[in-house]
Amino acid sequence: MSFRDFQKKKQLLNFIFKIFPFIDLPFGIVIVWLSSNQLLSALLILMIPINALIIEKKLTKNERLPGPLIFTINTIIFFILLFVSGKNAPVWLLLVNVTVGTVFMFAKAITGQLIMQICIILTFTVSYFFINQSLNNNLTLFLVFSGFNFLIGRVYEYLIIQQSEIEKTTSLLKEKNNNILDSINYAKRIQTALLPTPTQLSKFFSNTFVLYQPKDIVSGDFYWFHEVNPAEKIIVCGDCTGHGVPGAFMTVVGNSLLNQIIIEDGQTNPKLILSELDRRVTLTLKQDRQSDSIQVNDGIDLSLIKINTATNTVTFCLAKHNAYVISGNELRTIHGNKFSIGDTFGSKKDFIEETLETDLISFVYLSTDGYADQFGGYKTKKIGTKKFKSLLLEASKKSFNNQVEYLSSFYNNWKGTEEQIDDVCVIGINLQ
Repeated sequence: MSFRDFQKKKQLLNFIFKIFPFIDLPFGIVIVWLSSNQLLSALLILMIPINALIIEKKLTKNERLPGPLIFTINTIIFFILLFVSGKNAPVWLLLVNVTVGTVFMFAKAITGQLIMQICIILTFTVSYFFINQSLNNNLTLFLVFSGFNFLIGRVYEYLIIQQSEIEKTTSLLKEKNNNILDSINYAKRIQTALLPTPTQLSKFFSNTFVLYQPKDIVSGDFYWFHEVNPAEKIIVCGDCTGHGVPGAFMTVVGNSLLNQIIIEDGQTNPKLILSELDRRVTLTLKQDRQSDSIQVNDGIDLSLIKINTATNTVTFCLAKHNAYVISGNELRTIHGNKFSIGDTFGSKKDFIEETLETDLISFVYLSTDGYADQFGGYKTKKIGTKKFKSLLLEASKKSFNNQVEYLSSFYNNWKGTEEQIDDVCVIGINLQ
């Protein structure tokens, strides 16, 4: 018997040992009640499950099937009980469980059935010739149990066939699932290649961190950096509709269009970048075709900032995002426009930008909503925007190298065993 078949038999026997004592209990009570030797009958009946339990524990440890030995010893006990209890005790009731159990006790079900049939023949032969039970009664019970034995065998065969079909289906599903996961994992490599590397980030700013934690293998959040010239740098933090594969498709669209608008076309005005990005997302997803049967309402919530070290200014242009700046020991929220990139049919969008001097700003933080929306804590509630802002203020008091560790540690501790509900992207920039 293969190890796999042994494990199946072991599981089935464990199940039998759990339920059969409860089935045998009422049978045992009836047998003892009608027995001519109640005390000895009770002891013999108790020996049957105890013997099975002891043998099962000892043999399964050595990966040996305990069924044959259990059947042999308990059959001996059964025949002793048959003689001890007398002709008025219906000891044959115990054959109900044994008949069911034998198909699981042997390496081959047919072996168990044949041995059980021999046991049935011997039982009613002994009952008639040695215990003087009536011929009609023994013949009736013999036919009933023989038919029952045959029926159990057919049911077992049916179950094996069904189990085989389930295993084939499960194997096929696993194979398909593995193929899908392989494809998504490869897509992750492509998405990761589109994101700026730590080396590129450190080239732009000596003190910049990105806390990036996708909900699934691939993410609907993305970040984008570009150095226009030595004095001007543009940073983007985007949150595309959805997460996982649909969101990841949108990040590729967003990344590609930003490359076209800023790098290829040379547009560096934050307000105009977002207006052009909105127009191109709408065209790319054909959101301007209201009559089409298939409409894609996906969009991008996005933070874009432009840092100019020559003028000591930072310009914010935000699409349904807020940004946060630390000035001294205070946190200020930079409120964004109330509409996303794309996502809306035929609406006129006028993106407003805000410019601040960097002299009094220590840190700038950009974030998608995944961090603040995470459920957790001892009350299983969201972190929330208010708590998130207090975390940023607390993080700003730490050394910049420790800020990302502080925010990441709090997030993971808060989430605990709860499911991550969205992608997370938090960007911190030290302007000093």
